[in-house]
Amino acid sequence: MVIAHDGTEPGTFERRMDIRPAHMAQGEKMMEDGSFLFGGAILDGAGKMSGGVLIVDFPDRDHLDQWLDNEPYITNHVWQRVEVHPFLVPPQFLTLLPKYAEGGGGQASGADAEDTQGAASDTGGAGAAGPQVPSPVVGTDWLADHLGQDGLAVVDCTVLHRPLPTGGIELESGRPGYAEGHVPGAVFADLLTDFADAGADRPFAVPPVERLVGALEDLGISDSDTVVLYDRAHMAFAARLWWLLRLLGHDRAAVLDGGWRKWTAEGRPSTAEVPAVARGRFEARRRPELAATREQVLAATEDPAACLINALSRDQHEGRVPVAHGRRGHIPSSTNVPAASLLDPETGALLPPDLLADRFEEVGALASGNVIVYCAAGVNAASDALALTTLGVHNVAIYDGGLSEWSGDPALPLVAEG
Repeated sequence: MVIAHDGTEPGTFERRMDIRPAHMAQGEKMMEDGSFLFGGAILDGAGKMSGGVLIVDFPDRDHLDQWLDNEPYITNHVWQRVEVHPFLVPPQFLTLLPKYAEGGGGQASGADAEDTQGAASDTGGAGAAGPQVPSPVVGTDWLADHLGQDGLAVVDCTVLHRPLPTGGIELESGRPGYAEGHVPGAVFADLLTDFADAGADRPFAVPPVERLVGALEDLGISDSDTVVLYDRAHMAFAARLWWLLRLLGHDRAAVLDGGWRKWTAEGRPSTAEVPAVARGRFEARRRPELAATREQVLAATEDPAACLINALSRDQHEGRVPVAHGRRGHIPSSTNVPAASLLDPETGALLPPDLLADRFEEVGALASGNVIVYCAAGVNAASDALALTTLGVHNVAIYDGGLSEWSGDPALPLVAEG
C-alpha cells in the first residue's frame, strides 16, 4: 500500500464513482500493469476538497474489492489507517480524483484539481479560502510573504510556565505579552481558559467540541481559513492548538517554525494593535482516533506493535524528577523523545528532517502502525506529534490525560529508572 504511484499518467477513474457518506468522493482506475489506483477526497457540499486526500495502490481488483468491502476506512469524515494531506500528494494525482458538484458529477481537469486545493467550504466556511500551507510547519519567510492575505488567521498561543521543584508547573496566560507586541494581525488564544475544560482536574484538558468551535469562531476563525500558530516559548503551545484544530478535522493549519523568538530575531514586524475580527463560522469534523484514552494506553503497554512515546524530559522520564501527584517515572513500555530535543537550540526551530527522523526511528515510531504520544497534560506531546506529522507519520494519537491522569490512579503502574 503506497501513497504515490510515480510513473502513472493522469486519467479517468472507471467503474466505481460515487459520493460516500460525509461527501466522500472516490473512484479507481486500472493501470497499464493491471494494478488499480484508488483515490478519494473529502468534499464540501459544492464538490470542493475540504479534507484529506487518499491515494492507494493495489496489485489487482480483488485486493481492492476486499479492502473496500472489509475496511472501515471512513469514520466521522476521517480516513482510517491511512491519512494523507493534500499538500503531500503529487499534483498529477489530484487530477485522478473525481470532482462533484451538488446534483451532478464530472471529471476534474488539471486546472480544476489545482482549484480544489485550498477551496473554501460553502456549507461551513466564511469568505475566501486562505493560502495553502506547504507543510504542518511554515517558516518565517512563508508567513511574511502571506501576511495580510484574505483567509489567513495568525494566532498567538503563548502560555507562561515555570517548573516547580515539587513537580508540575506554574501556568499563566501569555496575554500580557501579546498586548505588548505580536505578529501584525494576530489574535490571542488563551489555552488555559477558552481552549480548555474548566471543569477538569488538570490543565489543558480538551473541552467539549461546541466550546472549542465557539472559541475559534470568537477569534474570527472559519473552517475555510488557513491558521498559522505561534508562541513565545518552545512551539509546544502552538502545537497544542494545531492538534486541537486537527482533532476538529481542520488540516489547513501550521505552526510557525521557531515561533516569536525566530520572528523577532530576524527583525520581522510586530505591533501592539489588536485587530477587529468578525465572528467566524466553523464546522467541526471530529477525529476521535487522534486522541487516545487511558484504556487504549493501557492496552498499548502490552502490545509489541504499539509505540508509546513520552515527550517529557529525560529526568522526568527516568523518574529523577516528579511529574504529577508526587509520583515518578513513565508509563510501562514507553520510550522517550523529549519535545525539547526536537528543536535547534540556536533558533528554536525544528531540527532538519533527517535529524528528526533519527530521533523517532530510534524508538520505532516510523515503522509502527500505532503511535501514542503523552506527556503531563498533552502539550509537549503535541510537539512530538507535530514533528512526526512533518515526517509523514499521520497515525499518531495523543494521550491527552497524560501523567496528570495516569499518576492520579495508584493502580496504574509507573517505571522509574533513576
